[in-house]
Amino acid sequence: MSQTFNSNRLSLARKRNRLTKKSLASLIGLTPDSITRLENGTQSPQNETIKKLSETLNYSVEFFFKDDPDLITAENVNFRSLSTMIARDRDAFLAVGSLSFDIIDWVDSKFVLPKLNVPDLSVGYTPESAAAVLRDQWGVGQKPISDLIKLIESKGVRVLSLNESIETADAFSLWRNGVPYIFLNGNKTAERTRFDISHELGHIVIHRGGRVKESPIKIIEKEADTFASYFLMPECDVRSNVNGFITIDKLLKLKQRWKVSLSALSYRIHKLGIISDWQYRNFCIEIRKRYGKNEPASIKSNGSSLWRMIFSELWKDKITINHIAKELALPVNEIVGLTKFESLDVVGNGTNHKNELKLVN
Repeated sequence: MSQTFNSNRLSLARKRNRLTKKSLASLIGLTPDSITRLENGTQSPQNETIKKLSETLNYSVEFFFKDDPDLITAENVNFRSLSTMIARDRDAFLAVGSLSFDIIDWVDSKFVLPKLNVPDLSVGYTPESAAAVLRDQWGVGQKPISDLIKLIESKGVRVLSLNESIETADAFSLWRNGVPYIFLNGNKTAERTRFDISHELGHIVIHRGGRVKESPIKIIEKEADTFASYFLMPECDVRSNVNGFITIDKLLKLKQRWKVSLSALSYRIHKLGIISDWQYRNFCIEIRKRYGKNEPASIKSNGSSLWRMIFSELWKDKITINHIAKELALPVNEIVGLTKFESLDVVGNGTNHKNELKLVN
């Protein structure tokens, strides 16, 4: 804990609250120029100002005296929604992602988490071949993947939830200290979340190290979508199960096998040539007409088994999220939102990662 006020922490808390410098200044009775000076470190706040900042932004006084945060910037993430999001929403998403590193680093100091087992397939592989190679290396073959979050967590990918009510915001991913992170919008359907995870996994394995500077963003995103489609719905398995006379009602039953959206399955079988262009267009029209933006026969979401294991182990020593929040000087709701847990006293048998997760002695 630093002895001096950390201007970067102030900027982070302001952005997390979706406030401009002008709006924050108005709330605490300062000028926008004063907030600018506080954030660039040219002015130190008085104790009364620190108290007002703490109360207004809902962060403890201690938070503003912590060491510099490890900031996420728009330049070092794969985030396809950036261009369509308003600035304050984008900044809030990136800010909460930055806050998650405080939690992750704390957990890393307590546990030995699963080691990284994600190959670099950025050279010499198409999205289709990369999806097949990854499935083979991870030993899942052609079968459907039941619990995708559990699978990627066991391979060393860190998964966190952005529990924000912004429908236009997608997931995003990045690499940090040699570890891949995927941040999910917690307000998507389970089918959409599975596709988002696979999309970001595509970025991680075929666009390793962040954005591919020499390629247009549309091409990069298309490659990640293609990877996701092939990874979730392997060709051999799809061809073996999608046959005969195909209708929307038949696809409604089949989508349960791969746990994908009706639209994603329709798109996949069209790309495989199982249905014609004309059939695919009619399917799209019928799906929109029947269901609009709703996902029919939606599946149940899978939470993070790794986080459940972590909190279960901590609970054995009577350590709750309240204790963690106090130690890290973070709001409880931030930890709950990022780890997708609604209870402060997390319980569970903790068997999902028992072979990978170990306490640090």
